[in-house]
Amino acid sequence: MIAHAITGDSFRAVCAYLCQESKKAEVLAAEGVRTDSAQHMAEDFTFQQQLRPNLGKAVFHIALSLRPEDAEGRSPEEVSTLLKAASQAYQKELAKAIGPLKTQWLLVQHFDKDHPHAHLVMNRVDDHGQVIPDAFIGEHSRRACQQVEQQLGLATAEEQGRAQARREGPTNRQMAADTPRKVRTAGWQRARHTVANALQPAVGDSGGFGELADKLAPQRIKQVVSEHRHKDGSTRYGVRYEYNGHRFKGGEVGPQFTAPKLLEGFAQVQAERQAQTKQQVTSAIMEFTNLFETGRLNALLKEGAHAAAQRTVEVKKPIQAPLQSTVQVARSLPALSQSDELEL
Repeated sequence: MIAHAITGDSFRAVCAYLCQESKKAEVLAAEGVRTDSAQHMAEDFTFQQQLRPNLGKAVFHIALSLRPEDAEGRSPEEVSTLLKAASQAYQKELAKAIGPLKTQWLLVQHFDKDHPHAHLVMNRVDDHGQVIPDAFIGEHSRRACQQVEQQLGLATAEEQGRAQARREGPTNRQMAADTPRKVRTAGWQRARHTVANALQPAVGDSGGFGELADKLAPQRIKQVVSEHRHKDGSTRYGVRYEYNGHRFKGGEVGPQFTAPKLLEGFAQVQAERQAQTKQQVTSAIMEFTNLFETGRLNALLKEGAHAAAQRTVEVKKPIQAPLQSTVQVARSLPALSQSDELEL
């Protein structure tokens, strides 16, 4: 499932879009708004928005799309039911990240595309006049989708994105990008999936950040680990990855790649290695004990000593005296007598 979340400033415009005749729109569910016309929908949303008149962008608009394989073998009614269930699960997961969503909302299904999809519109001004935050809404939306996919057994967008990143040539998103912003987003997504493809097999047999970084380096992926020390003496770790000019927090690559999750995996790998080493030592001791108890040890030691003796037997050769080199010693000159001294 894909959830494309944006914020807007006009309920009238979004409601008019939802109810276009060409979209063959069908209202699946609603809370706090009338559904008999686009005008009434917009009026009800706008009325509550007046509780925060200075809030510019009060519209939460999320396009929920299912994969074709999720609709395969289902009737149109079953697809609509699945979209409704996905929307409800999505709102619950999103609320875990950004807070309660006690607000007006509207879910409308469109039938103008090959893939099944619906539009979820929510009022950022909730029923008590509080503003629902929109910071990092794209990231929160993506994580909510991942949870919904697991809960409902839907085809995962992450798996398909990673599969496209492994192949040569542009991804579907890159081919469809028709604006500079979409091109940048498509490149960012491909780089993110490439990092995930590299991390997935490397994490399972790494015992620490150092080992993991060494495995990623040949693929030109840089790992940066940060430490944050608290006043109580505890340390919190963070991790990010850099690839092809893009930077990603571990959680952006995947929920299993956050620093705490990686540390849990490292501890498990280290425990498995220690258990394996202990098992090897235990097996060696048991084998030695078995040899001793069966009397085979002495026989093996004797055989080993005999073989070693045979290998060390050498024939001693007589040592020849080194040739003496002839050294000529200069004779000392006779001392000059007093009469032989030269006069100056």
